[in-house]
Amino acid sequence: MIYVIIFLIFAGIGLNVLSQKYALQNIGYKRELSKTTVEAGEEFEITTVVENAKRLPVTFLQVNEKFPAELEYSRRANIVAVTGSLYHKTTMFLMPCQRVKRTYNVALTRRGRYVFQDVQLVAGDLLGLGVVNQEVQYWQEIVVYPKTVDLDNEIVPYGDYMGNISVRRWIIDDPILTVGVSEYTGREPQKYINWPVSLRSGKLYVNKFDHTTDNTIMIILNMECQKPFWSGIETEKVEKCISIARTLMEQFEAEAIPYGFMCNIQGFQYVNGKTQIDPGCGSAHFYAILEELGRADYSVSTDFEKVLDEAIMRENSANTYIIITPRILDVYGQYMNSLNRAANKTMVIALDTNFLPNIDEAIAVFTERGEKHE
Repeated sequence: MIYVIIFLIFAGIGLNVLSQKYALQNIGYKRELSKTTVEAGEEFEITTVVENAKRLPVTFLQVNEKFPAELEYSRRANIVAVTGSLYHKTTMFLMPCQRVKRTYNVALTRRGRYVFQDVQLVAGDLLGLGVVNQEVQYWQEIVVYPKTVDLDNEIVPYGDYMGNISVRRWIIDDPILTVGVSEYTGREPQKYINWPVSLRSGKLYVNKFDHTTDNTIMIILNMECQKPFWSGIETEKVEKCISIARTLMEQFEAEAIPYGFMCNIQGFQYVNGKTQIDPGCGSAHFYAILEELGRADYSVSTDFEKVLDEAIMRENSANTYIIITPRILDVYGQYMNSLNRAANKTMVIALDTNFLPNIDEAIAVFTERGEKHE
């Protein structure tokens, strides 16, 4: 009897050693993201699949996934927050040839490019006396688009010379060619009423305009906040500038107005080595720029006056230029004036105008509501 007990003890020890040695053998891990680009706060799904492809059970398996700290779970989950990161832990028991699939609804609250990479598998032996670890390199990324802003509530004219005029109306409400008439609904400005047609028909009709015949827009986004450009970034102002650029692009898409893009964002992906994205319209054009804005970090590639100088050299790229900047530094003034002389219309949205340099009065300047206006 004693020999049987000794045999069972040694057999158990041997099985335990083997179970620990081969605990992670033929264990597969897979992760799927339901989306690769999302809006801030938009829910998407993370699906993990863990498979035991061998004929032995795994009595204890823990999956530790490292995620960005900005990730939020819609339901309760076993998560541990560490500075800059979030660790999601899942524990399971796997039978031979079993696959476990779990799906979680999550969201990212801030604009940016997020990389999901580090995964650790921890398996235990039959007796729970020891564990083995395995690092899995599983690289994935997701891009969060910038938020939109209400321009008419957050951006106002600098000074009193423009009166109560909205950003959108200043840019878009400038008809170029009358292409027909339509029945007056009461929402159109009365100045657009076509009186000869209205008198003949007995009903009110308004002119229909083509806003896009000659109107092309170049958005020029500045990330520089002070000199030298690498010395410091005001992230809140830069984020708002990026959001303003996104909002303007949406309005131009709605009006079918071609728009291009220039910036001094480090690593911004231009096509075919160009220093700008030429004016265009359509979802492919819009989302290509929008994704790059989502990926943008706070690294500045060059002085903003060099970007303005490039725009001046390409003066035929557009006839309306919209400059979006955290503030207008003194050195920008001469370049803005030169660009304005080459363009039909120039507009500057500057969130801080406390140090407004000497720029042409013809340049419309808008600033953040609440800033000092003189």
